[in-house]
Amino acid sequence: DAAEKETVNDIIPFIEKTYRTLTGRENRAIAGLSAGGGISINVGLKRLDAFAWVGQFSSGMFGGVAGYPPFDAEQVSPGFYKDPAATNKRLKLLYFSCGTEDPRMPFQTKAAEEMRARRINLVFRSFPGVHEWKVWRHSLADIAPLLFR
Repeated sequence: DAAEKETVNDIIPFIEKTYRTLTGRENRAIAGLSAGGGISINVGLKRLDAFAWVGQFSSGMFGGVAGYPPFDAEQVSPGFYKDPAATNKRLKLLYFSCGTEDPRMPFQTKAAEEMRARRINLVFRSFPGVHEWKVWRHSLADIAPLLFR
């Protein structure tokens, strides 16, 4: 997947070379909004060797948006559901958010409920609004203090 290769092979090395950062998965998060949220979930869950903190805001990848295949966490991250204790140990934070009036909300809720039913730790928040910046500003303000704790 091009987004995975670009993130892991280009963006991470560039950031670590250019900025004074702590290296390693324990010190690295990936999050995004809308289509970027789908990329964040797919890359983050697939590459738990590179990321311990994974978030998405209002992604359509769980349904409600044409063009996305059905989401399958096991396909993205083999073993994700098989050993939830191991998955939870590797994921310091798995974060979902969505606007209360966003058409993606029922699909986000269903995905969150499935993960929780399979004993995956997840923070799921909703904020008033649709698929818009005011929701994502609240999402960012909410996730930021949860990171790197």
